[in-house]
Amino acid sequence: MSLVLGLDSSTQSLSAVILDTEKGDCGGKSLYINFGDDLAHYNQPSRLCRSRSKR
Repeated sequence: MSLVLGLDSSTQSLSAVILDTEKGDCGGKSLYINFGDDLAHYNQPSRLCRSRSKR
């Protein structure tokens, strides 16, 4: 069995999927974390923050 871990990281979330390269599928193994929603105890925003001042 050959497995590959795919990661997609951004400023607001992290997604991961494990792909079985021999079968060509992920077998339902995936994970999505939104930093603001899932890790609220770190006081991170869950949406895009916009500046209140106009430039």
